[in-house]
Amino acid sequence: KGGETKKAAVLRECIEKLLYFKDGDLIELKGKLTARSCEILCKVFSGSKYLDYSLKVHDSNSKFASILVSGFKSLTKENESAFQRFFERISLKDDGLDSLEIWLKYLELSIESDTCTYDDVMKRYKQCTIWFVKHAKKTATLQRNLQLVFAALFLWVSQSDSPGEYLPRAFRQVLSWGIPPVLPVNCFLEYLNAAASKISPDDLRFVFDKATESHPTNKELWTKYLEFERTTGSIKDERRILLRAGHILENK
Repeated sequence: KGGETKKAAVLRECIEKLLYFKDGDLIELKGKLTARSCEILCKVFSGSKYLDYSLKVHDSNSKFASILVSGFKSLTKENESAFQRFFERISLKDDGLDSLEIWLKYLELSIESDTCTYDDVMKRYKQCTIWFVKHAKKTATLQRNLQLVFAALFLWVSQSDSPGEYLPRAFRQVLSWGIPPVLPVNCFLEYLNAAASKISPDDLRFVFDKATESHPTNKELWTKYLEFERTTGSIKDERRILLRAGHILENK
């Protein structure tokens, strides 16, 4: 009972006590308490104060902080500095994948923000990629996370006002990061799906060349490349692909 301010004060006290709960209890609480907690706390406190509070919580329990941050609704100029403080702090902690939800929320808010430029978003995606590579404990986990991240990035760029300009630019930027040294197959496939019919044949050909250079024995990439040349290129282009990968395409 009581107003939003009183509710928020009680919730803060509860959360501080909940920091000492075990992980299993936190998972159960996520669906019961924290969704409403986030909603009330966001209403009462400014975005920057809410994030500062989440940062304080993170020092005690990063998993619970990730739940709080996942409930944050918007990224504005007022909250930019708070988010930066938050990420500077977690970047210094070796949390492994405990902060995964926080990173994904940050990227989601960046894409949806009216204040973030293309360069701002690319910078944050680079930060996220570096973090994933640094903390990944298994190759399969890293590949899955990178696919998730790059799929969102390429989809966002493909829906821009000038996809023909920004899609090739984004692809070259991702390659220039060199993180990881070789992009997983699925990252190339996500780009090809997002860029289909939105960039020039020469730009698509550049992507196919980079993809097949990185994964020279991947049948799916070569099959897509051959289909592309059959519908877009010339007989000479199609023959070039068959000469390079005919032995791979014939194998079942």
